[in-house]
Amino acid sequence: MITATELIPIGSILKPHGLRGEMSVELDGDYDTESLGHAVLRIDGIFVPFRIAAQRPRGSRGVLLTFDGVDDADAAAEYAGHELYALRRELPEPEEGDNEEGLYAEDLEGFTLTDPEGRTLGTITHVDTTTINTLLHVDLAEGGDVLVPLADDWICSIDAAARQIGMDIPPQLLSKL
Repeated sequence: MITATELIPIGSILKPHGLRGEMSVELDGDYDTESLGHAVLRIDGIFVPFRIAAQRPRGSRGVLLTFDGVDDADAAAEYAGHELYALRRELPEPEEGDNEEGLYAEDLEGFTLTDPEGRTLGTITHVDTTTINTLLHVDLAEGGDVLVPLADDWICSIDAAARQIGMDIPPQLLSKL
């Protein structure tokens, strides 16, 4: 059984494309789908893998996918609107220097957010990668919640083993409105 920790959301299926089961997919980021052998969809609350039979790029953030066994427009239409996930093990490893901890932004969910001195600011409850700027939803230790942009310049430290990220965040972003 596939669990959420084995997956990374990479986009969504928009609609069928053509008559032979191709699906138009919009990617959320710069993902190398060529390395994927499978795509995963959540169907009735269960993560279901599909073998990718064919794919081709479409525009700057799109791809046309065909799954094994999905060979007409009606079958492809059943998956329109579904979020598309990739198995972490099928994505290429980050290149040296790109991400020293080997983490993706989505991996930060559940991490403790600290200031540069190590004081706890709160807990990251959700990572939103659907916009051009990745946003961390943070439940503050003092109560309330805020959105914090995940800016490389603000990151002071990352300790994957301790599930902790230190950031030098402008104080006005942490004030509750």
